[in-house]
Amino acid sequence: MKLKIAEALKEGISEGFSKKGIALMAILAPFNFSNFYISSALSVQLMETESLYTGSIINALTSLSPAVLGSLLLLNFLLLVYIYLVSIRTMEHEVNFIPIDFMERDIASAALNLIAGGIIFTVLMSVGFVLLIVPGLFVASTLVYFAFFIAIEDENFLSALKSSWELTENNRFRTFALLFSLVALALLAQFILGVAFMIITLTTGGYEAVIGQAFNLGYRALIQSVTGSVMTITSLGVFANAYNQLRK
Repeated sequence: MKLKIAEALKEGISEGFSKKGIALMAILAPFNFSNFYISSALSVQLMETESLYTGSIINALTSLSPAVLGSLLLLNFLLLVYIYLVSIRTMEHEVNFIPIDFMERDIASAALNLIAGGIIFTVLMSVGFVLLIVPGLFVASTLVYFAFFIAIEDENFLSALKSSWELTENNRFRTFALLFSLVALALLAQFILGVAFMIITLTTGGYEAVIGQAFNLGYRALIQSVTGSVMTITSLGVFANAYNQLRK
């Protein structure tokens, strides 16, 4: 079946802002928020530099040892993998809530395969980007569905990568165009947000004034966490719709 790009974008984004999508965004955002702070604090510790941030959270975290921060970052990462796994299952099915089965079924094995497959996916995509941006996007567009085969079909990571490649076999250009469209929308959203920041900065008397008020580290982390969660869940909605189209 030929992939209908417009349908995938429209229906997928709509699903992203459905009740289940918003619930997943609300669950994901706090972990993105904590990841921002923990990774920032660990970076300061490893570089052995003084923190440039005055926020109480970052200062409290930098007082911890690198080993503790690394453990917290690993725990947060594993929780993010778990949430991503449950999100895939939820967005792929026509449900209005998050079923208990999605949160419990074969979690450990699926998570390990998701991590292993993600490493291979990232390496292959990085090689593509080293060659040029287009090859990187092409690799991503053909293999991105491996996560669905792991989460939905309980395949191992090697089988899932192969299944994703085969799934997109007759729709290489269309799956590439879909991913390109998502990247373009994400860049547009970031551009609009950047312009909004610039306007606020100019109208409030400069960047230093803004830093001391609303747009300090905490607010920046919050905005990044929320926007990142929105982009993640809406993208999963789009890919889930495309996955179901290609499976027919």
